[in-house]
Amino acid sequence: MAYQALYRKWRPSVFEDVVGQNHIVETLKNQINSNKIAHAYLFCGSRGTGKTSTAKIFSRAINCEHPVNGNPCNECDTCKGIINNSIFDVIEIDGASNNKVDDVRAIRDEVVYPPANAKYKVYIIDEVHMLSNEAFNALLKTLEEPPSYIIFILATTEFHKIPATIISRCQKFDFKRITYNDTADRLRKVAQSDGINITESAVKLLAKAADGSLRDGLSKLDQCLALGLSKIDYKDIANIIGASDPEFLADFVDLIIDENLGEALKLLDSGVNMGMDALRLFSDVIDYFRDLMMIKSTGDFSLIINNETDVLNRYKAQCDKLTLTRLLRIIETLFEGQNTAKYSISPKLSFETALLKAASKNTNHDIEALMERIEALENKLKKISTEGVPSPVSASFFEESLAKDAKKKESVDSDFAIESKEVKDDIPETSDENIGLHEETVAEVDEDEEYDFSSAYDDMDGVDGYTIPDADFITDISPASKAEKLTEEDEGESFGDTKDLVGVLTYISKNFRDFSVNIMNKDLAFEGVMLSSAASVEDDKLIFTFDNKMQYDIAKKNEYNELIKSAIIDTYDLEAVVVLKGPGDEPEASEESDDRDPLEDLFKMAEQNQIIFKFEE
Repeated sequence: MAYQALYRKWRPSVFEDVVGQNHIVETLKNQINSNKIAHAYLFCGSRGTGKTSTAKIFSRAINCEHPVNGNPCNECDTCKGIINNSIFDVIEIDGASNNKVDDVRAIRDEVVYPPANAKYKVYIIDEVHMLSNEAFNALLKTLEEPPSYIIFILATTEFHKIPATIISRCQKFDFKRITYNDTADRLRKVAQSDGINITESAVKLLAKAADGSLRDGLSKLDQCLALGLSKIDYKDIANIIGASDPEFLADFVDLIIDENLGEALKLLDSGVNMGMDALRLFSDVIDYFRDLMMIKSTGDFSLIINNETDVLNRYKAQCDKLTLTRLLRIIETLFEGQNTAKYSISPKLSFETALLKAASKNTNHDIEALMERIEALENKLKKISTEGVPSPVSASFFEESLAKDAKKKESVDSDFAIESKEVKDDIPETSDENIGLHEETVAEVDEDEEYDFSSAYDDMDGVDGYTIPDADFITDISPASKAEKLTEEDEGESFGDTKDLVGVLTYISKNFRDFSVNIMNKDLAFEGVMLSSAASVEDDKLIFTFDNKMQYDIAKKNEYNELIKSAIIDTYDLEAVVVLKGPGDEPEASEESDDRDPLEDLFKMAEQNQIIFKFEE
């Protein structure tokens, strides 16, 4: 027996086999059971949804000698005769090839004859929208008032082309596109019954490729069987339907996420050179990012077609690199590029342009891109609040500095001893009476050439903010120990009086970068703004003088003086007055301010001054 295609072999034989059209099946069965059969039906819907199959089942059911709950028995002579076309009372007509008025006139002349073997004579006209206007007009009278034994079933995929006069004379049934789940279930049943070894991810890809048409899904499965494989997997289906290679697609998406534009363009070029269609690749990349969006927003991996463990792990790693805002912006950018590519002479160039926008978040300055950057900053601040801020400079740093200085001093001592010995060896021998004079000369040379290292360090102290760490400072560099050291140096006054406050403020003014490390971690703009000012102490006040008007405005707007004041209280338990002085302004003392979000103030000031931040790891 000749091989029969799967979609023909598995054509529904009863109403229950029709997939995804329960609303139509139940109505037709009730009409048959109640014997309220109409004289004309119009079946509308896209391809592969079961229109013709339902018409054939209906034609057998109304003529069956032993119907079972509205279904044909498919065992009686009438049912078998209709199935093998030995009974001519069920006539199938192709409207595409029999679309002339003469063809319809022939039908009009035939309907006067009653059925020979069946109860009803049924005319099934497929693709009825292909009939000409004259043919439709010739059919009108017969369709409106046919003989009692005549039933018309018209099937079409383009309902809008049917004249209203025809529609009004028929009972219209709309066949829906078969859902993804229904298609997948039917494919699993077919594969299990026919002993086809196919993976679950391959079944899902077939169901997606079917695009609402069960016949298309079965035809593609039939095509995969021709490969002669013992097991059909996801890659085999992808090759059959012309989809992009899964590994190629994953690598390409990784490059877009990592903003590696150069490598992404090279991979795109190599893919097109290997025969990939740019428009199809466009669609596949968008579908891939759609999967990432579903995972990112719902956390549900069951919505993904390819459910292999390695693939799902890669999806998860890619989602961790993306924010939802950036993910949506990439999809929108690719959609715009795809629409342009459809009408472009060079779809590849349109793809490359869209790739440039999608792989570089700094090419767009619209509100979505700015929101994406703000979201990235919020994530970084959240990470800092969870994991803590980086620790300030540790004592080991100063210990290493002191060790380097000691090693340098030892090296200088060694070099000096060698030079002294060479000078001593170069002095010629003298007579006995000059020995005393010679020894005095050597002693005088040694005394004059002695190198005083402490004076060299004293000269460096205070130059360009350089301070020589001492042993006590290295032993304990905590803020409390610094305050105690300042207290001892300031004539032993009790901690917390005016003289101690001046000493603390003086130390802070000279070592402001070390003091403010925690403030810098809380406010990203603090370092660039405050370290550009000159710090000084005047009348028990810590004063910061700005030469740049914009930096002064930012510091004043964000109340950096209050941040510094709070840091002094937290560190030294001292109430200090911090003043910000700008060009042409009188100094203002700090005032108490309400708690506010530094991030909100930063971006409000950035918006006013048209500043765009670029955050990098």
